[in-house]
Amino acid sequence: MVMKKETTNITTYVNEEFRPFSVLPLSEVDLACFAKLSYFNFGVFLPDFNSERTLVSFYQLNKISSFLDIPGKNDEDRDFVLGMIGNPRFQNIKVFGFRSVFSKEETEQFAAVSFQLEDSRIILAFRGTDSSWVGWKEDFEMATKAPIPAQTRASLYLNDIFRKFRFKKNRFTLVGHSKGGNLAFYSYLTFKEKFKKRIDQVVSLDGPGLNQDLRRKLSYQDNRAKLYKLVPEESIIGQIYDTDYKAHIIQSDAVLLLQHSLYSWKVVNDSFLTGVMKDSVAQTAKTLNDWIEQSSGDEKDLLIETLFSLVSGTDIKTMADLGRHKIQSFFKIYKQIQKLDPKTKKAFTSLLKKTYRYFKDFSKVRPESDIDEDRFLSDSRETD
Repeated sequence: MVMKKETTNITTYVNEEFRPFSVLPLSEVDLACFAKLSYFNFGVFLPDFNSERTLVSFYQLNKISSFLDIPGKNDEDRDFVLGMIGNPRFQNIKVFGFRSVFSKEETEQFAAVSFQLEDSRIILAFRGTDSSWVGWKEDFEMATKAPIPAQTRASLYLNDIFRKFRFKKNRFTLVGHSKGGNLAFYSYLTFKEKFKKRIDQVVSLDGPGLNQDLRRKLSYQDNRAKLYKLVPEESIIGQIYDTDYKAHIIQSDAVLLLQHSLYSWKVVNDSFLTGVMKDSVAQTAKTLNDWIEQSSGDEKDLLIETLFSLVSGTDIKTMADLGRHKIQSFFKIYKQIQKLDPKTKKAFTSLLKKTYRYFKDFSKVRPESDIDEDRFLSDSRETD
């Protein structure tokens, strides 16, 4: 009889796997832990780019709450962070090079932090999208702009970190979750060719890919050997611009877009459990990419600008707020639509109906309520 292996997640991993890297080498699960850690408020301990300290020194009760105080916080955060900074496997790792940029005016949200292992390997972890509307708007703008500000910032960050070790023998690994994975790929592809040999692997954890124009400009096909992507079975986020990419498909204990959370990814020993992507999910991703490619630049600009102006006119401050209060948020946005000038409202609602019709067959879960989307869109239309 074959014993079934027990599955855990990254929180259990950092609280139970104590072997040093000299015994258990750096794994994809470790990299996911570094990527997850990059979401927290490193400015509490690292006030500037040149500050550095060991991970165990973060164990300060008077500061840890501030470190954990991030938008869209999760009940699991505290156990994950305390487990990692107190674990002998991680506690002596040097943390440095924290950089965070947030600009509402420039629509930019960027953050990254670096880790030096005891064998001198440097891991650059790029933060994904936080829960702010600025961060989400910048993500949407990937469909119309190349590069977005965070991508340019990621390239500068890699260069600045590399400059610290240029005349040493350190090896590098780049990693990021969600948008952070996209930034890891972009920074590597724009890095100087003669220095790329110092980078061993670039890992995207369910991060969107690069649009076709960037792929051509950055010789994407010629640089794929070191690019590695993990995508959960039902998540389409990591397939945006990347349906042709042979990612490692993994299992999650969540469903649909909730699989995007690193906490939901199933761990066995030091690896993520391999899964199989359903044809219906792959088709959904393909259709999404087709819509992005086929919509005009003006249509995408209108959708992005109007959508985020509507949200900013409400008291829904973050994507996390929207997720927690779906019904209330829906009607608040509806009220804002009524305030649009007639021309914008007509164009916007026409585009919404077009988008809704394009994707309505892909709904795989029961809506939260019996709201009639067609009636909503019809009521929002300009009255002749």
